[in-house]
Amino acid sequence: MNEEEEIHNLIDDLVAMGALIRQPDPVGGEIMYNVNSERMVEVMPSLYDLFMEEIEQTMLSLYEQGLVKIEYDENLKALYSLTEEGHRVVESIIITHPDFDV
Repeated sequence: MNEEEEIHNLIDDLVAMGALIRQPDPVGGEIMYNVNSERMVEVMPSLYDLFMEEIEQTMLSLYEQGLVKIEYDENLKALYSLTEEGHRVVESIIITHPDFDV
């Protein structure tokens, strides 16, 4: 079995275990996967940790670019929201992207 087949088998296994949820992209129709965080941390905690690290790095990068702001709730959970510049960037992507009909 080659690496690509192993990856597809892993994805299929994670879907079967409920850690990934397959759904079509509403815009392009391609298959996308949502992570069921509660289930993923149970069945494959190392992969969950990798996802979370990637998300944290991405959010930090967006923060450093001034596109998101970070606030913390009373439990010190990070809450992210777009800045005005972030809103402008998202709007420009939506307006110019060929798959969005605005």
